[in-house]
Amino acid sequence: MNKVLFLWSGGLDSTACLYWHLKNTDYQIHVHHVKLLNRGKMMTRQLDAVNSMNPILQKVRPFELTTSTQYAHILGDVFICVIDGMRIAYAKEYDEIIVSTTINEGPPWPNLRMMTKVVQAANQNDVYTKHKIKFNNPFRKTFTKEMCWNELPKELQEKVWWCRSHDGEVCGKCFQCKEMEEIK
Repeated sequence: MNKVLFLWSGGLDSTACLYWHLKNTDYQIHVHHVKLLNRGKMMTRQLDAVNSMNPILQKVRPFELTTSTQYAHILGDVFICVIDGMRIAYAKEYDEIIVSTTINEGPPWPNLRMMTKVVQAANQNDVYTKHKIKFNNPFRKTFTKEMCWNELPKELQEKVWWCRSHDGEVCGKCFQCKEMEEIK
């Protein structure tokens, strides 16, 4: 059985990917949410989404949920979350770390390519462990934002977050809000 660490922000992409994996795989899934400081009220919105959706997703199939707190980094949210996830994945000897972005994100993000290289470099450093992990973004080439939205039952659609505004209110202006206007 594949043992995976699933990085979950509570956003559309990661929630749809998590929901899909809970329904369609027999993976042993450990879900981890990183609370990113210095993101204003966005951190609270993300955590509220995770906490409100967790009981719904646990009914699909039980999983372990953990959280940690980190400072948002100039290299991006995904970077700091994957670094934190690697710490857990190596300690617990998971097979892979799963993140989720979609076709809508355009060409592969430079920081996702970099994260793949960071995981590869860590796998080559056998000073601390001989264990190897895989960095996986399974929806990257197959799912659109609309497909993610349609994958979710209504009760999850109502709780997922997407706005990139830091003031706590859905702004309707950021790129994520504009995408969601077209999808919903």
